[in-house]
Amino acid sequence: MRKKVGILTFHRVLNYGALLQAFALKTSISELGAQTDIIDYRNDFLENLYKYEGYFLQRGVKNRIRYILYSRIEKEKRNRFEAFRQQYLGITFNGGYKKDELNKLNDQYDLFFTGSDQVWSPYAHKLDGTFFLDFVENPKKKYSYAASFGVDSIKKNYYGLYEKWLREFRICSVRERQGETLIQKILNVPVRIDVDPVLLLPKDKWENAFNFKEKKERYALIYSFGLTDSQKKMAYICYKAGMKIYIIGESIVNPVGVPCKFIGDLGPKEFAEMIYGASFVITNSFHGTALSIVYNIPFATEYLLGDSSKANSRLENIISETNLQERVLTENIDYDRMLNKQINWVDVNRMVERMRIHSIDYLRRSIYE
Repeated sequence: MRKKVGILTFHRVLNYGALLQAFALKTSISELGAQTDIIDYRNDFLENLYKYEGYFLQRGVKNRIRYILYSRIEKEKRNRFEAFRQQYLGITFNGGYKKDELNKLNDQYDLFFTGSDQVWSPYAHKLDGTFFLDFVENPKKKYSYAASFGVDSIKKNYYGLYEKWLREFRICSVRERQGETLIQKILNVPVRIDVDPVLLLPKDKWENAFNFKEKKERYALIYSFGLTDSQKKMAYICYKAGMKIYIIGESIVNPVGVPCKFIGDLGPKEFAEMIYGASFVITNSFHGTALSIVYNIPFATEYLLGDSSKANSRLENIISETNLQERVLTENIDYDRMLNKQINWVDVNRMVERMRIHSIDYLRRSIYE
């Protein structure tokens, strides 16, 4: 009889990486022969965080102007996210579980995974034990996969709560080295580091799942949490090389100084397809970088700065593991060389495959041990 697996993750957020990793983890476990579901848990904090208020509930003149200019685009984006959940994650629009309804799932699943994403963050969901599988009665059914804390430290007065939640995991699979360090400070359990789920699927499986269409134009794609001078210079070099410039997001003004087009209505599938069809990707996003690597698209990535630099751990790790340090944007790089230098994709793909095998073996053993 096929094992039945339930996954707890952040599938209801408005984030490309969150939904694509959920799809990749569900697909990877299903390919191992298990019947796999994303459990449609509705955390009130997350639900309210991503709620889109109407015009009269927008605070301030600027937000109301933004609503007038971009509400149609925002609504189309949200519709595409919902369509993705239904088509690729098996989530129904009107379904979902509240906290006190999860106990009934104990008899429906042979095991549960929590992860990837920041499911163990002390801030992402108001310390909701659901993402630590606290509703699962049998500890032997509890597993994590590439779970993330999203921070490199937590308050010491949280240690007792985290110890209570984590001690029932026979082994903790986390996504970043900082997660391993945090757990070892809290309690003594085995910890392993596994790749983000988007790396579990090779290029051909993404192609087959999403039926990517070949783009006929040459373009550079910018996906960034705040454009920097280095990213703008890289965009200029791409433009001079004959590429169109697309930027994922919305803006009234042109931030790069060359002709560009904003695209703010993409869903997760359309986001992945834009990366797949690009001639060059400029990003400071982990998933923008990871998908560029999986799809073998030339890219330049920049580490986040300031307070956001704490989130660089997984980006630094994948760059190091694939030996792609030359793809990191810095102030003093040769931008023309960055554009024109060929990437040895044969070597890169071999290194990614090694990481993939390591993590899929863990999933297999977790399901069938």
